[in-house]
Amino acid sequence: VRLGKEDNEVVFQVEDNGMGLTPEQIRVLFNRYQRGGRQAERLIQGTGLGLAIVKEIVEAHGGAVRAMSPGPGQGSTFTVRVPVQAPEEGQQDNGHRSQAA
Repeated sequence: VRLGKEDNEVVFQVEDNGMGLTPEQIRVLFNRYQRGGRQAERLIQGTGLGLAIVKEIVEAHGGAVRAMSPGPGQGSTFTVRVPVQAPEEGQQDNGHRSQAA
């Protein structure tokens, strides 16, 4: 697990040495109800919603999430990037714009 700042982004990265992913799996990994292929479906329980939810939250904050893997059996790296910026004028700390009266 790594956390850092690059340019104007907070970067959070998780790397494992697990099952790894094929390019086809990476392409659909952040879709709802995707569970990583037949082997993962047998070994790991879940709904296949977790990474889709992560992607939606990160993108709602102007960021991006990405998965990389050298291939099956070689682990994976997940990277989340979220911009660091001061709230814009008229924006409250909670991220919602205040409305003019």
